[in-house]
Amino acid sequence: MQPFGPDFVREHGEELKRFLFKAQARGYGSGTAPLLERDGAQTITFEEGNWHYTDTWYGGEPYSGVTIIAYKSRACWTMVYWGGVLPGYGKEPVYDCLKAAITAPSLKMRENLPVRGPENFVAKNGYVYQHTCTCKGSVNIKRFYGFELISKPGFGVCYRMDYHGGFVDLR
Repeated sequence: MQPFGPDFVREHGEELKRFLFKAQARGYGSGTAPLLERDGAQTITFEEGNWHYTDTWYGGEPYSGVTIIAYKSRACWTMVYWGGVLPGYGKEPVYDCLKAAITAPSLKMRENLPVRGPENFVAKNGYVYQHTCTCKGSVNIKRFYGFELISKPGFGVCYRMDYHGGFVDLR
């Protein structure tokens, strides 16, 4: 099978972004129950047309995972992540904020790079989500890295998650 080339990004990059946004809305943030794997992992999947989304994570505090998007049954994009709630903070309000942020309506950042939530978001419980994404050159879905933070007003940062990813097998 031929590797995905630069034409794949040009031809399918926007379609992948739209699919990723839909998949995230139906993933962890939606409250969808994950499949519990034999090795202790939790997995959520979503399919639409030629696209398939798999999000698998391990652990609780901290946790680590990988999101994979396949096109016609072949992985073409991945994101790996690691993070969790900092010691001394309750998990439930933090993860309520995270779920709301990653399923929030599309904002400019999400339209350009829909890998997590918007740049800034205040949840109904008052917790504040912040998302920073960078890479060499322009920030785009081809190659990126960043982190997200959740703060409890008056107490500071109580959650951090780091991630990186992009298209794979591009030659």
